[in-house]
Amino acid sequence: MKRVVVTADSHFPSKSDCGFALIDVSNPLEPVVLSRSKLPDHCGSFASSNGFLYCTLPGSFMIFDISDPFAPRLLSRLAANGGCQIVISERRKKAFLADWKNGVLIIDINDPYEPRMIGRMGCNGDERNNGEIHPYGVSGLAVHNGLLFASTMDYDMLQNREALYVFDISRPRSPKWIARVNTYPCRGHGIVLKRNYVVIVGLRSTMVIDISRPEEPATISLIETPDRFGMNPWLSGDYLYVPEIVYEPNKKLAGLRILDISNPLHVESISELLIPARAATNVKVVDNLAYLSCQCGLAIVDVADPEKPKLLNLCTPCEVDKIAEGIEVIDYRDEVFKEERVS
Repeated sequence: MKRVVVTADSHFPSKSDCGFALIDVSNPLEPVVLSRSKLPDHCGSFASSNGFLYCTLPGSFMIFDISDPFAPRLLSRLAANGGCQIVISERRKKAFLADWKNGVLIIDINDPYEPRMIGRMGCNGDERNNGEIHPYGVSGLAVHNGLLFASTMDYDMLQNREALYVFDISRPRSPKWIARVNTYPCRGHGIVLKRNYVVIVGLRSTMVIDISRPEEPATISLIETPDRFGMNPWLSGDYLYVPEIVYEPNKKLAGLRILDISNPLHVESISELLIPARAATNVKVVDNLAYLSCQCGLAIVDVADPEKPKLLNLCTPCEVDKIAEGIEVIDYRDEVFKEERVS
């Protein structure tokens, strides 16, 4: 088995020379770039399934065949403004995209050569937001049992209109709004589901919401994380891994915070690792290793002991001064690597 990390790289906010790389991290101390593919813009989120890689970009939803990690092949590109998170439903052959100001987009991916947009859920009732300043932006998504949960941020810091939205997606072409609950003071960004609870991480806090009755979500706990902005977290067992933007004591640091959420009423922050990477936005945890996309590249952290995470490597696989965005971890069979290749 060979472990490959997919991460985007760009000179964000510039659109010049954007792309994504497939990186062999089987030896975390010596990552090897297998291939790099160009993208028309920076990519905030990836998802993979059955040899396909799904990418969300401003203005585009793209599908690549990555069965050969040395030669990814573009299959299709759909005009759809992708945001910072994507959820794939393999059973339903649907992709759900966080589309910031326009809410959530639903895309039929049954045919990877011709994906089709089939539905949209607005984050402010059923109306699209118009005007130069948009009050809401969907930033986090989670899907479970025919329901979609979307966390939103408010672009206006003074309005405190951030919220959790619940939608019935049992009929994807006709999604229905079920409930909305205010999440102030947590300007929620990322979101995960654990049993009957939603956990939202965001600016200076993490919030837990009881969704056992989806039509009446109820906030049950809040943990403060001063001077931190939690981004797109990853749930593994009872532990929540949160990539962070660090404001103090040093704005050149990124953070990886590990929370114990075994008791949703009393979420506990058990450790935080500071990384000299300016910001961390996405993380995936597999087999006691955490892979983070950071403003200074790819960070690999040993989390075998959640109370004492250890930084194994911080590298810039493609080019120094490029920002890494989005992350996915894929295990390939050894047979794929048998032939000698040149990347």
